[in-house]
Amino acid sequence: MPQHIQIEPKEGYLHVEVSGVFDQAKAKEFIRQILNACQKHELWKIFADIRKIKGPIPNTARFKLAEFLAAEQTVPVQMAVLKSEGQVPDDRFFENVAVNRGVMVKVSTDLKEVVKWLEIRPSNKAPGGDHQTPAPKP
Repeated sequence: MPQHIQIEPKEGYLHVEVSGVFDQAKAKEFIRQILNACQKHELWKIFADIRKIKGPIPNTARFKLAEFLAAEQTVPVQMAVLKSEGQVPDDRFFENVAVNRGVMVKVSTDLKEVVKWLEIRPSNKAPGGDHQTPAPKP
C-alpha cells in the first residue's frame, strides 16, 4: 500500500493522518502539503498521527525529514506526532533534530500527552481514538 496522507482542519489545529508503507520522498511531499495547509487555513498547530505507517523509518530518513521540516517552515508551527509503541527506535531523535533547528515538535505514543502539549480540544472524538479526551484546563 503506497503512503497516503489525509489533512483536515479542526478547531485550532490541523489533523493529519498518514498511512501506508514509509517512503522518504513521499514524506517530504507530505511535509510540504501540511505546511501549505497551515498557511491556507491559518492554523499553526499540527496533530500528525503516523500510527498506520508500515515499514522501518531509518535514522537517516528521520534526520533528513526533520531538517527538511525546519527548512520548509516559513512561520513557526507546533507539531505533535503520535506514533505506535516500537514503531521507530529512539523516540526523540526526530524531535531533537527538529527542535535544534527551530521547530517545536513532540513525538509520543501517548494521546493524552500529545493533546495536552498542543493545547487542543479535539472535536467529538479524540484524534485516532474512539473515546473523548478532556481538553486541558487553561
